[in-house]
Amino acid sequence: MHEPLTEPEATDRVDWCWAVSQENGKWVVDFPPEKLDAFVARKKAALAEMRELVSNIRNHVVEKLKSVQTRLVASSSQFQIGSPMLFRLETVNSGNEEVGFSNFGIRYHPLVVWDANGQKIPLPADKDSGQLAVGRTKLPPGATEIVADKLDLAAFYKLDAPGKYHVQFDGTKLSFGEITNTMPGISRFGEDDASLSRFDFAGLITVTNTIPSAAVEFEVVP
Repeated sequence: MHEPLTEPEATDRVDWCWAVSQENGKWVVDFPPEKLDAFVARKKAALAEMRELVSNIRNHVVEKLKSVQTRLVASSSQFQIGSPMLFRLETVNSGNEEVGFSNFGIRYHPLVVWDANGQKIPLPADKDSGQLAVGRTKLPPGATEIVADKLDLAAFYKLDAPGKYHVQFDGTKLSFGEITNTMPGISRFGEDDASLSRFDFAGLITVTNTIPSAAVEFEVVP
């Protein structure tokens, strides 16, 4: 049970966490054995420490991301109407440091397509959703990682008019940052023991999800 001790919109929001459990057929309510002012001061100090650490991590990752790019690769420069139109999405790390990233179900979401006149091809309403399969991994220095393979444009878009088209991965559904290995412990009162509990610190501290690929031209033929 969480009782807010600060305003909901406060930068340093502090909750007083109570434990509610059933013991020997009776309900037992307990709370941290600490003076309230000392508890608030400790939590605010931990939040300040968290912000500083996360800020330092983000600043470091911003520099690393200068060497990271996404790359869209076509299985062919020409596709026949009615046949699969397959593409592969890769991330490339040309730097000297490891970078973490999360794939938020890219294989279930189409790429952005527009025709030779620069008109964006609309996505059918029944295709504008999909199951999410979130995966986190690390991209070593100098490595290339396949994020999603066999992305079939024909499975999403109605591309039945011959001509030149362009396709691009716009950067969404792919977040870069730093993956950490520290899992915050949970106390009996339901609060995180670690000062970094308000971030997904067991996963990824996100810096950006806007690293688009270059556009790729392809042709659709009868």
